[in-house]
Amino acid sequence: MACIYGNIMNIDTTGASQATANQDRLTVNGVAASRKLAETDLARMENYRTVITKVGRAQQMDPAVIAAIIYRESRAGAALEGGWGDHGNAFGLMQVDRRHHTPVGAFDSKQHMTQATEILISFINEIREKFPTWSREQCFKGGISAYNAGVSAVSSYLKIDARTTGRDYSNDVVARAQFYKRMACIYGDIMKVDTTGASEKTAKQDKLTIKGVEASKKLAENDLARMDKYKSVIIKVGKAKQIDPAVIAAIISRESRAGAVLKDGWGDHGNGFGLMQVDKRYHAPTGQWDSELHIIQATEILICFIKEIKAKFPKWTQEQCFKGGISSYNAGAKNVQTYERMDIGTTGDDYANDVVARAQWFKTKGY
Repeated sequence: MACIYGNIMNIDTTGASQATANQDRLTVNGVAASRKLAETDLARMENYRTVITKVGRAQQMDPAVIAAIIYRESRAGAALEGGWGDHGNAFGLMQVDRRHHTPVGAFDSKQHMTQATEILISFINEIREKFPTWSREQCFKGGISAYNAGVSAVSSYLKIDARTTGRDYSNDVVARAQFYKRMACIYGDIMKVDTTGASEKTAKQDKLTIKGVEASKKLAENDLARMDKYKSVIIKVGKAKQIDPAVIAAIISRESRAGAVLKDGWGDHGNGFGLMQVDKRYHAPTGQWDSELHIIQATEILICFIKEIKAKFPKWTQEQCFKGGISSYNAGAKNVQTYERMDIGTTGDDYANDVVARAQWFKTKGY
């Protein structure tokens, strides 16, 4: 179930203040500091990944936000003594204040995270009532700020953190959440991959008069209603394979228009199978054309190509290898000779660029 309170990736943030950055003696502040702080806690956070995800789904809250609050409040437990922090006033990973709430469960339990997440949600709802003209994402950010300092401390959006600890609470939590969201993919951050978008030839599929990134976005948008039928399984496979679900969605959009161009599950003159068009000439297709098994197989094929590109171009960055693997998914690793011309020889001479642009758009839709 997607987060119903807003898209954390669409929330503006200035990141950590210098006071917060000083916790780890960082010489930088802002978003870069928030990311570094979150990265430091990542190994400890892995201990709680499963329960964080379960609570997020149950409460329809982005697990990355729960993780970010755990980062901020207790450094994933490292700052606690016997499960307590804040001079004995706050309990657990998410620091439930006993002066206002009766803590439940063990300090690192599902019960604790559920209670704390429900407290966060109540603050978001209060902010909505207080600021009815604010957007969904603004209320989301306001609720995060209120989790630290209370609703009464939020007087305006521009000064949302003025009375929070470090004067940066929601900005820091948002930046950490965005980092955690991106770290779910171990192959790179799709939002950092450069792209020229769809070629004119690809754009003509939908009779578009534009090309480039805007065309890719429009093509993806035209597939969204169909794509949403597969959203839960796409996200499930993405998490299991540690690859961005938005990339899986983008390949489904590019390969089969979310199933719209298939005949009995087949495309490419009977050679490509399923939503992600597994080529029967090179692989034995598994599962039904729109099944989890099919999406798993295709995603594993993509991952193999990313690794091939890493071996072929050891000096390329993580994101460059990610893009190269996407290009290879269409035309093979041998076709990738240089970074700048990796798509020459792919269908439409734009495969990776189009998929990346679609993925960046699907990312804004909760994939």
